[in-house]
Amino acid sequence: MLDALNPHDIVLYGVALDVCDKYAIEGLLRHRPKVRLFAVTDRDEAHRSRCRRAAAQRVGEEGVRLVKTSEVVMGGLVDELTGAGASA
Repeated sequence: MLDALNPHDIVLYGVALDVCDKYAIEGLLRHRPKVRLFAVTDRDEAHRSRCRRAAAQRVGEEGVRLVKTSEVVMGGLVDELTGAGASA
């Protein structure tokens, strides 16, 4: 599906940053290295808060932008990604 859509930006909204999201992020970074990747962190349910912090730090160091739901929904991230914010 990603080949068909060929996205420039991906916002990952998952369940566990230290498990499920981790594998999705690793795969996206490996197979789509030019895509800007955003990981929504405030809805993440990591198994332990220590694991969550370590996972967030690791993906942040890999170039993934860590964002909150409010940034995506109300903070203009969607407008920024679609270019609608640039014309305003």
